[in-house]
Amino acid sequence: MVLEACSIFGEAFVPESIVRLGNRLEGREGVKTVKAEDDRIKYEGLHHGSSYLEHLNFLSAIRAQGVQAPTVDLHDGLISVAIGVAAQVSIELGRFVTMEEVMNDN
Repeated sequence: MVLEACSIFGEAFVPESIVRLGNRLEGREGVKTVKAEDDRIKYEGLHHGSSYLEHLNFLSAIRAQGVQAPTVDLHDGLISVAIGVAAQVSIELGRFVTMEEVMNDN
């Protein structure tokens, strides 16, 4: 069963900037709560600061003129879209959807 194979979980609470990590087998005692903070963010804005950090990383990659690899690449973008597709399919089917179901070699 999928739940038994995947007992580790993570939850992100965006407005609160909190991340909870845990192991389902340990119950509530195994949950750790972490405040997500980054001192580089001066104004959080609509994406809670992530857009600002993405722009800093993008600018740094451009200025490096090919010496430094970008923080994210095409594969990261593909995985990001696939996660969104998996979420939508999960909603439509009312069940867990694996990444293998939405990713293929084509």
